[in-house]
Amino acid sequence: MNERQWLEQRLQRMEDRHREDSRAMEVRITRQISDLKDVTTTRLNDHSRRIRALENWRSWIAGLSAAAGAAGGWVVQLFRE
Repeated sequence: MNERQWLEQRLQRMEDRHREDSRAMEVRITRQISDLKDVTTTRLNDHSRRIRALENWRSWIAGLSAAAGAAGGWVVQLFRE
């Protein structure tokens, strides 16, 4: 085997190793992207549920306040007469 053949074989081995490393990195990166999507979706859904709960609570408070105001108005009207 001459030097040229040896270099060509070495280059081929390096290219093969590089190709394998690239595939492995692609798999890891794809998995990480998928994991990030899952985590982001989960967190957004959690925040959405919390916001919805706060909005529902605020609606109940507004309703109770309106009812208390109406009751107070009724009591005032009751004593005015």
